[in-house]
Amino acid sequence: MSLADKTAVIVGGGSGIGRRVALEFASEGAKVVVGDFYLEFAEKTASEIKSRGGKALGLKIDIRSEAEIKDMVKKALEGFGTIDILVNVTRAASLVKMVDLSEEQWDTVVDYNAKGVFFLCKAVAREMVKNNRGKIIIVSSTAGVSGQEQLSHYAASMGAVIGFTRSLGLELAGKNIKVNIICPGFIENTELKLGAQLKAGPPVDEDTIVLFSPLHQIEGEPEAIAKMAVFLASERGDYFSSETYRLWDDEVTFSRNMTIVTKKAL
Repeated sequence: MSLADKTAVIVGGGSGIGRRVALEFASEGAKVVVGDFYLEFAEKTASEIKSRGGKALGLKIDIRSEAEIKDMVKKALEGFGTIDILVNVTRAASLVKMVDLSEEQWDTVVDYNAKGVFFLCKAVAREMVKNNRGKIIIVSSTAGVSGQEQLSHYAASMGAVIGFTRSLGLELAGKNIKVNIICPGFIENTELKLGAQLKAGPPVDEDTIVLFSPLHQIEGEPEAIAKMAVFLASERGDYFSSETYRLWDDEVTFSRNMTIVTKKAL
């Protein structure tokens, strides 16, 4: 699944799932632009890629800002000439009961997740349309499909992201741009840490994630998401678009036809 000569923009690539995605893309030969809310983390992942012989650029990006997104796109084009792949992993969440949820907390999470994806896809898709090719992969959440207690605002934003992304895939199909969604279960607390940073809710620890998982355990590994993203970005993913892939531990299900693809197949 070589991605040699491809340029991938990985937003949220500074830590957790996003970092694993960035490293996986680099290992497949892609030049990687690592965007992250935390510049220190973005630069650290980029440095790790370069230390392994790859090409990478680390940038700070708040996807709520169209200006920062446009600047990231500009620097990606200046550094590597084109953008072939976009993977968005960054998300914000907070654990708050709906009856206690403030308007500010709702707006913070929904704006970051839903509006942020809109801004990001809009800017990158414009460049992909010029080249008549591209792959867009958005990491959402099973909460956007099934819902989750104390995460109603997060689930609403993830549902919006799923609907938007599938619609975008249909809209861009004639331009040879494939758009897909990966929906993992509870794997890490990166989005909750970011939510706390944005003052959308209190900080939580790893045990809190396990408690709110319906399986009462972490549901999979970042590596599985990274490999799925690489698959969709590669030539093997050329025939998939506007699909939602639910990842639960060791298998992936297609939400439309419920075909199951195990991690071994990737």
